[in-house]
Amino acid sequence: MVASSSVGVHSIPRLDQWKKLTSLGPLKVRSRKLRRVDCRINAYHKAISDYGKDWEAREIRIALNQWKKSKPDWNAEGGRNKNHAITQLESAVTARIGPPAARYSDGEVARNLRYGVLHFLSHAKTDALPSHPAGLLNTLADAYSDFDDLRKTDVPTGWSFDKSSDQFLGGKEGGSGFLSKLHDTLKDMLWGLVEAAGGAELAKQAAQFVVNALPDVILKVLGGVLSQLGAVKDFVSGLSAAAKAAIKVWKTRNLEEGIISGHPRMVVNSVRDQIKAAGYDGVKEAVKAALVGGLGIAGAGVAGTIVSALMTLYSVVTGMFGHLKEVYKLNKVFTEAKRKLTAKLYEQAEGFNEWFKGVIKDLPIISSYCMTMPMTGSYYGFLTLVTTDGTELRYKELERNYALFNSIKAEAKGFIDDHGIKLSSSDPIVSLSLKAARESGLADNAKASLIDRLKSTVVSVVESAAG
Repeated sequence: MVASSSVGVHSIPRLDQWKKLTSLGPLKVRSRKLRRVDCRINAYHKAISDYGKDWEAREIRIALNQWKKSKPDWNAEGGRNKNHAITQLESAVTARIGPPAARYSDGEVARNLRYGVLHFLSHAKTDALPSHPAGLLNTLADAYSDFDDLRKTDVPTGWSFDKSSDQFLGGKEGGSGFLSKLHDTLKDMLWGLVEAAGGAELAKQAAQFVVNALPDVILKVLGGVLSQLGAVKDFVSGLSAAAKAAIKVWKTRNLEEGIISGHPRMVVNSVRDQIKAAGYDGVKEAVKAALVGGLGIAGAGVAGTIVSALMTLYSVVTGMFGHLKEVYKLNKVFTEAKRKLTAKLYEQAEGFNEWFKGVIKDLPIISSYCMTMPMTGSYYGFLTLVTTDGTELRYKELERNYALFNSIKAEAKGFIDDHGIKLSSSDPIVSLSLKAARESGLADNAKASLIDRLKSTVVSVVESAAG
């Protein structure tokens, strides 16, 4: 007997009822894409305004279509649609927001925005990476105020690192053993950071570079306190805890779900949180708490000096890893963008949307440039590009969120100014847009005539770029 719903054909069901009607029994797990439909239905019923319900109804349609594509037999007898809940949900969404064939009228704007982003990324470049650890340390000191003290520290004499035994040699009694343990702990921390990054190949490459550099980095950063290492006993007890604390802080930067969702507010808030989490103060404080707690001291005197030096060391090591991983990924993205531009991915809204969200999910620097560059339509254009199906946002949707979008503009510009990786380009159009992003965000001086402003700015820039 077919179960029936207590809601009308044109009513979007409550989450509990929807899950009951589409259940295949307690032993059948709901797929990730079906759970995304569940989330959107739940969000729909939490929405208060008509605008919010319209938005979430559109999100339901997108999530449901993605699930149906992954399940060609979704309408099979005895399947998830056995109670007609799926077809009724589609009808309810259509009753709310109209048929899916109704596209927004301004499709050329989104196409040009996609072209603009691909042109930007395919013509951008980063500074060349130093091949030696000392060069990278100098780069970090130039780029991040946290590491400025590295300029003042000389590598001490009387110490060496034996690669065959993976041990430090020299120094005062107990010091070499401590440094060797520290070396092993930092190696483990780096591979923990790789795991936190999902085991990505570029993260592995970054970690291996830093692992190879660790002996030099340890001596460089701790140069001023190596003679005091024997003064504190049982220091080793806090090293592993400090590494775990650093990894935990790093994991909090994983904010990709909000970006992948495609919802404007979630995208903006995720990018904002990424920007706020990009510094290394959090790592330092977490390491300090672990070290001081492990030692049972207040962090004063000689012990405090060593704690401070170790805070810097852990921060430098995570900073080197993060800097390298980001440069590696940026260069990969720039290479991919060349191929995508040649393949005319800008003609494919959904395909571009999926690729672009994968690019920005852990590269807030790209989000920040796109939010502030005339060539990419500024933050209005950015949000158009990351909506879940890649079509334009309606004017009222942009207008409704204007205050939120406007508030992050200054944060994005500040992030670009402070970021340790500077982008450049030999392409005159991209170079001009990069300069505008750093200086004033000139595409956003007026709130009025949004769509006209997008057309005049983006289309003219794209036409110039296309030659």
